[in-house]
Amino acid sequence: MYADDHFLQHASSSFSVCNLTEEHFRREFHIGRLPLTSYLSQLKSAKCTQFEFECLDRRFEINKFTSLVYDRLCNATVFKTKCKSILNSIDVDFTPIHSSDENFSTAASSTVELDSNKLLDPCVQVALYDEDKQCDYVEILNFEFPMCGIIWCGMDCSHADLHNFSPWFCMQTQ
Repeated sequence: MYADDHFLQHASSSFSVCNLTEEHFRREFHIGRLPLTSYLSQLKSAKCTQFEFECLDRRFEINKFTSLVYDRLCNATVFKTKCKSILNSIDVDFTPIHSSDENFSTAASSTVELDSNKLLDPCVQVALYDEDKQCDYVEILNFEFPMCGIIWCGMDCSHADLHNFSPWFCMQTQ
């Protein structure tokens, strides 16, 4: 997990957990160290009012990837609608392990190893996120490439290792 468990252990109430999570994300965001997926998941699991605010305001909706992260974590039905055709076309099952789970908290499972071209699609990247295994997902956030805008994408660690996941890889998704 990118947000230090130690950091959150010192909070004594839901209110302070929520405030600490938000403060930690804002501090780490500027250096690209705390993924949006982790931030939203932590707010959601702690039932923070900040989660509802983030879902409405979408302050970090910068590109298609971040837009889909918000859709996935705030309104899974919208995510499923937007991404159904691409996920079905590449044999990715995005039905949660618990079929009654409308929050879509479990990762998509791929019946085949996904190649780089398929992983360039933000729908696929976001579908591979698993709230239960945040440490198995990595995001790249980079502000340093002139004239490229903000680079932001993500994928599960197994695919990231196989495909040399880097800001250069993510630039292709912009």
